[in-house]
Amino acid sequence: MGFLMKTDVCKLLIMRFLNVPEFRNVSLKCLTEIAGITGESAKEYETEYIELYQATITELKKMLPTDIDLKKAYNTGKDSQQAFIQNLALFLETYLKNYAELAERNCKAELLDGIRYLVKISEVEETEVFKVCLEFWHSLSGDLYKEAPNQQIYHQGLLGFNNTPVSTPGALLTLNVSLYCVCRSLMIISGVTESEATSVARCCR
Repeated sequence: MGFLMKTDVCKLLIMRFLNVPEFRNVSLKCLTEIAGITGESAKEYETEYIELYQATITELKKMLPTDIDLKKAYNTGKDSQQAFIQNLALFLETYLKNYAELAERNCKAELLDGIRYLVKISEVEETEVFKVCLEFWHSLSGDLYKEAPNQQIYHQGLLGFNNTPVSTPGALLTLNVSLYCVCRSLMIISGVTESEATSVARCCR
């Protein structure tokens, strides 16, 4: 763990290889594996995990503006480009499931950018890609329902992760509406269970 977080390994993956087409997929897979490490071994490296996420989002925005049509990019892209979009979904799903609270406290702007990417990727009409995104939305909706003390406020989209008021409620509300539309329209296409889709849809209302 120390070798990964206290050396330049992560920085090299992000700054040198992530924006190189030949290496971007394997770089994202490596970053996903790192993001998947949790527990006591990861607690002492919170600063490094914040820097990893911030740097990754910064590099991604150079390649993929947050308003890009990822559905179109997937449909018209080559196999490697499609794999990149799926690997991006896996990275974001893994990191945010494990470290969303950390990101919320320290880099909320990048957190919202990551969620924007996931909303865009959720529009991709490919079952496995959508299920990766749905896994995160389903987990998030369950966490929020458990922690929100006032469901009416929560439904207005005024709360962020862990029931913390967000400084940009309009941005979060816009994301919620977009996610609601995506999940409802792709539920049948992706073959997900009704309970999963309903849980996510309620989270976004």
